[in-house]
Amino acid sequence: MFIVRYSEIGLKGRKARSSMERMLAANLLASLSRQGISATAKRESGRILLYLDREGEEAEYAIGSVAGVKSFSPCKEYKATSLEEVVGLAREEFYNSVKGKTFAVRSRRTGTHDFTSMDMDRAIGSALFENSAGVDLNSPQIEIGAELRDSDLFLYSRVIKGPGGLPLGSQGRMVSLMSGGFDSPVAAWMIMKRGSPVDLIFCSLAHPVDTLAFLKSAEKLLGRWSAGSDPTINIIDGRPMIEAFANRDRYHFQNVEFKRALYLIAQEIATLTGAHGIVTGESLGQVSSQTAENLGSTSHGLEIPIFRPLIGFDKDDIIEIARRIGTVPEADLGEFCSLFADTPITRISPETLDQDMADFDLVDRLVADRVFFKFSELNQYRNSLSGSVAGADRIAQNSVVIDMRSEEKYKAWHYPGAIRGGIGDISGIVDDKGKDKVYIVYCQKGLQSAYAASKIKSLGANAFYASEESMKKISGISSAGKS
Repeated sequence: MFIVRYSEIGLKGRKARSSMERMLAANLLASLSRQGISATAKRESGRILLYLDREGEEAEYAIGSVAGVKSFSPCKEYKATSLEEVVGLAREEFYNSVKGKTFAVRSRRTGTHDFTSMDMDRAIGSALFENSAGVDLNSPQIEIGAELRDSDLFLYSRVIKGPGGLPLGSQGRMVSLMSGGFDSPVAAWMIMKRGSPVDLIFCSLAHPVDTLAFLKSAEKLLGRWSAGSDPTINIIDGRPMIEAFANRDRYHFQNVEFKRALYLIAQEIATLTGAHGIVTGESLGQVSSQTAENLGSTSHGLEIPIFRPLIGFDKDDIIEIARRIGTVPEADLGEFCSLFADTPITRISPETLDQDMADFDLVDRLVADRVFFKFSELNQYRNSLSGSVAGADRIAQNSVVIDMRSEEKYKAWHYPGAIRGGIGDISGIVDDKGKDKVYIVYCQKGLQSAYAASKIKSLGANAFYASEESMKKISGISSAGKS
């Protein structure tokens, strides 16, 4: 069995506390069930007692993946009413464990007894002392836990830290703008940890390449941390937005305008689904669209609040949390804003932004055409994807190679014979070179080239995408090498 502790729940009023305890117990059982473990839960004052059909790493993983859990311990349960019975059971359980080790005893007691918790500490410590290397209350090699709740005695020697927070479902639902990078999954997790279920919104720019990468990130986040809920995943085909914002004669501040469009899409989905806020992975000053001025302008006039749990975090902090919660991406295709890296603006007024986007009318259509499904249906949706744009691993003769990087990078090195072209040039290049050619498109990290390759395939030609690094490998040049 396991004894599960919570902290913040205990500060709530009687009614809220009882409701959250029930949610926590239900979520624990749901998380264990995901690991194929059957269990029952019993609520005690300040504790949830779990009785499992088996123990092991899977059980500890499941319990440690539930928001609201402060800590938990695998333990053994006994019956005891007197101090002598408590000491005898503790000595039998831990006498060999403390051999040659320093130890400490931490006791807790609830109910009516003729002895105190301190009496338990002293008596158990005395019974184990002779076989140990002594008592160390600050940094013991083994820490003995003993909790007596009326006549139920729980003994344990491990305290495993949980995520803390509040049970998932105890707060209102949110929608979370999520990419396949480090930041947005961590932001979604931090809101989930505070009790809010999140539905995910992904804007695909190179479907299905970036969609498949996103689904891996979604699975890492929701597969571990969403027990007790079945979130909705919304996938937006963002390619029409890229084509629109690529018109530099019409739109002049693409990096913030694209962000504003994402907010408007998220707001409409939140309104349709009854969500209470929009969650983003933005950190102040991390990129040009995330300056204080730009965040204020892109958020201006929205009717639904935006929650930015990472606003004051350094990138290293975010990466550390991602590692701890298991959401580190398998590949980095680059961020959306990299599509407009040539024309960043760090300060824009709400009036200027509104004026420049006055005729932007894609939101309703993109939301209406979105694909959405429950997390429990993720594998079914993933298996339905076909016609994926593949990554290039070689360059066939007579292929048309397109370099989408900046002019500076192109001049420093490019694949021999590659022509330089931006997003707005793709259709013209295909018209000029013909649909019977094979196109190899590469960019810095792969996001823009995957988008361009999918665009070329939609025009009727065959295309592959690549990153700068992979193109250099094809050329026989290391990523650190020179042309």
